[in-house]
Amino acid sequence: MTTRVVAEGITLCDLHHMQSPEGIATALLETADGVVIIDPGPTSTLGHLHDALRDAGSRLEDVKHIVLTHIHLDHAGASGTLVAQDPTRLVYVHERGATHMADPSRLLRSAARLYGDRMEPLWGEFRPVPASSLRPLTGGESLKFGRRVLRVEYTPGHAQHHISVLDERSGTAFVGDTCGEQLPSGTPVIPTVPPPDIDLALLAGSITRIRAWGAERLFLTHFGPVQPVSAYLDAHDAVLARWAALVLASFDAEGSDDDKADAFADARLDELRAGSTPEGAALLRRPPIRDCWFGLARYLRSQVPG
Repeated sequence: MTTRVVAEGITLCDLHHMQSPEGIATALLETADGVVIIDPGPTSTLGHLHDALRDAGSRLEDVKHIVLTHIHLDHAGASGTLVAQDPTRLVYVHERGATHMADPSRLLRSAARLYGDRMEPLWGEFRPVPASSLRPLTGGESLKFGRRVLRVEYTPGHAQHHISVLDERSGTAFVGDTCGEQLPSGTPVIPTVPPPDIDLALLAGSITRIRAWGAERLFLTHFGPVQPVSAYLDAHDAVLARWAALVLASFDAEGSDDDKADAFADARLDELRAGSTPEGAALLRRPPIRDCWFGLARYLRSQVPG
């Protein structure tokens, strides 16, 4: 299914990244000010976004606003292309990410080191967004689109430029990657803590602020709505604490960091698959879990004096 209604005026779009379901979820919000997209995904999935808009009864021409939880390629990559197609569109992004949206060269060099020749098929083109189309945010703003109000909170920890957004009308909190992921096909909660920006102390503070919203549901980019919120966040925090403890303990094991990351990924993947439905287990992938070892290791080592 390409689309489904999450709440009144809010549609989930499955972008079928790399032709696989439940990889990247984009949200379409209907307003009197046009359609608002939260995290449009990469340019490589624009065809699926077009299909989703049609299925939701909208057109690409109806999209007037793009809100980014953060600027990673799987969330923000299509923004520049969408603005080039209609220069009146506005992109709302944390001020720390706005510079990179206007000039993504540094972001793309960093991503290329990780993805190599897979950059194009994975993400497609990442076009810059003109500064005149950017609306930098700091957190604490209320964005008004017709009668719909989106409250913005700065939520670092996964990325320094991460925000989360609460739709006051529906009680839906769009939290990007701050609160991990869980696939609707049936998986446990999975932390999202790859390098380079992971900061567990900042992440804990961000999750506390999200809890304070008292949202009806969370909307995860990976993947879709989850509720009850408190129970989900409790599970996320418990798994993240355990993963951090396991990474810390692995420092004393023999072998290279690659060896330790491999062992961590294999063990965690086995656990996650054991706790998943067959459908959910089939969608789990090893590389993102392996990346979490490096993200947590980088943070934990930074906390050692000297």
